[in-house]
Amino acid sequence: MGHTIPEGSRNSTMSRIGARIIKRYGDTPEAKELFLQAAGQCSPPLEDRELESIWAGKQRLYAKMCNQPGYIPPDAYNSTGPVVWDTPIPFDEYDLPTFPVDALPEVIRRYVLAVAESTQTSVDMAAVEALGVVSLCSQGKYFIRGNADWAEPLNTYTVVILPPAERKSSVLSMMIRPVEVFEKLENERRSPEIVKSQMELSKLEKEKRSLVERASKGKATEADIKNKAKEIAEYEPVKPLRLFVDDVTSEKLTSVLAENNGCAAVVSAEGGIFDIISGLYSRNVNIDVYATQSGCVFHKSAVERILRNYAYTGNLLLQTKFRENHLTKVTRKNQGELPRYHATDTHEAIIPPETFNAVQAEIRWRKEKYAPTKPPQTSPFTGLITCAICGKHYRRKTTATGPVWICSTYNSYGKSYCPSKAIPEEKLMQTAALVGHTGEITAITAYNDNLLEFTLKDGTNAVKRWQDRSRAESWTAEMRRAAGEKTRERKQCHVES
Repeated sequence: MGHTIPEGSRNSTMSRIGARIIKRYGDTPEAKELFLQAAGQCSPPLEDRELESIWAGKQRLYAKMCNQPGYIPPDAYNSTGPVVWDTPIPFDEYDLPTFPVDALPEVIRRYVLAVAESTQTSVDMAAVEALGVVSLCSQGKYFIRGNADWAEPLNTYTVVILPPAERKSSVLSMMIRPVEVFEKLENERRSPEIVKSQMELSKLEKEKRSLVERASKGKATEADIKNKAKEIAEYEPVKPLRLFVDDVTSEKLTSVLAENNGCAAVVSAEGGIFDIISGLYSRNVNIDVYATQSGCVFHKSAVERILRNYAYTGNLLLQTKFRENHLTKVTRKNQGELPRYHATDTHEAIIPPETFNAVQAEIRWRKEKYAPTKPPQTSPFTGLITCAICGKHYRRKTTATGPVWICSTYNSYGKSYCPSKAIPEEKLMQTAALVGHTGEITAITAYNDNLLEFTLKDGTNAVKRWQDRSRAESWTAEMRRAAGEKTRERKQCHVES
């Protein structure tokens, strides 16, 4: 097996090893000998009676396997004789049973029948989707335990396969509607708690920065910093409820799972998730999602650093950065100010240099191909506004009534995930002018109830409330002209009649 089996995991590990061995080699003396050889990796060794008990349990497992219909013993499976296949069951000659609607609870059964009648579709479609919705509602509440050290969550996978224009989206919309209503109402109920949680977290962050500043002047101890860091690490902010997502990449799905205690469902009307799984971006299977040892998700920036890490080739580039002096301790990129050194074969390579160079060429090609044709437009508020509900930055968006600043979460996923408000740019500039020059503002936190908290360069904070635009202010000149033309057309039609 090649590794030591430590105390505390010996029984469970040997149980799994024994199951694999007896499945592959059967209940034979050779199989038991392999099992005992694997037991030699235990540290400290297991007692003989303990090993005999584990092997006896695997023998009982093998006896049950042998009694299962269609089971092929290892000696027959590994033989070189001809393989005998069962006669395939043709799909076009197989009569599917009708869905047992009566097995559903009364309330769900009536809802399924009403949806099927309203959309004039088969009851099977709504009933199958009802199973998925019920599973969505019970996610994280039940687990199935195979044995003492093996438990799996209960997952339901349902697919409705029909030609186009068969009302698939309409039925799914009706079936998922109760969940959407509950999610919206729950997030509205949580909204004060979410805002309070974000304000408390913001307060802790400010206290941390103040503590670090005082520590640099010798006015705070290391223990104070550690206690504050522990307080921030243990703080769990209240986040909006999100029970399901639509078509989503595997990386984003992992983030949603992490934010919702490992519970989330994928509900897609068009089945775009299958394109993503099959490799929408790379044309390779993209079903595996990886997390760091601390449980965080590999984001785009982390993947970029991995792809550009020259150290993976077994070589090193030294002194690529330097500190300009020992007082400021500012780190700068070495662009010729100091000599750089190339050390070859310093450690074992995990990526061939040819592969690394090919990846860098691909990165350069994609950068040139997808480079923006117009220079990016910046604003004095770019990167300054943070949403107090979800913690994401606000971005500038042009609408029919003028530019607004909107939370990136709200803009991408909707109000059910972040019930924040868009801020008209005109109102934002007017409110910022009450605080001072925009160049003095270092950060803005946007809360509900139209509250904006401004942080200035001198460390002071100011809270201001912006006013919603009146209906008259929201009308542009084009909208006024169009409304006037419609009014004249209605009057003309009235006169002619």
